[in-house]
Amino acid sequence: MLLFEKISNNIAAKIVETRKIDGFHKEVVAYGAYILLDTLLAISFVMIFGALFGVFFQALIFSFSSALLRKTSGGAHATTSLRCAIIGAVFAVVFSLIIESLRPFINLPVVVIYLTVTFVISYYIMMKLAPKDSPNKRIVKEHKIKELKFKSIRTLCIYLIICLVLLLFYYYNKNPNLLSYIALICTGYLWQSFTLTSLGHSMTYVIEYPFRYINNIRR
Repeated sequence: MLLFEKISNNIAAKIVETRKIDGFHKEVVAYGAYILLDTLLAISFVMIFGALFGVFFQALIFSFSSALLRKTSGGAHATTSLRCAIIGAVFAVVFSLIIESLRPFINLPVVVIYLTVTFVISYYIMMKLAPKDSPNKRIVKEHKIKELKFKSIRTLCIYLIICLVLLLFYYYNKNPNLLSYIALICTGYLWQSFTLTSLGHSMTYVIEYPFRYINNIRR
């Protein structure tokens, strides 16, 4: 987004002016500021859409379980940060609403099976496809590919541990919300894994079509 680029460059310029750092570090600061603004934009849309549809907390769980894995695994992207944030928020709300509607059917055996299946599928995809780079930012160094793949699998394993801990808590207090949280986490990382596939890229292109149509009308 041009606005974010302008703001991040202004922030970097201010820091350079006060700290007297060189041009290279100015670019690093500007990039860091851009990533921060981009992340805040995505979280803001998730919070707003989630609150509007009554799934505020659920949408955040789904979003974070997907976004943290995305940092190292890559995946399909929309062509702009704004579109990516809106699409991500919409999916977070849609999947949260689906999980909420299925709450009567979510029990311990179902969750255990769902956790097992989603983890195995996601682990396989990460092993085969992660990290998935973009045409504008190719990952060519072998050590970098191995590092990102390792971090992606590690993140996935951390999710598994979190889900197992939540299952343990459920075993002792029988709070049904915990099963829903596990389902949301599993759905979040499964969706992120799906975006690494060719079908996931094709679906992202189709979903983004209304935005391109609106831009064509404006022209």
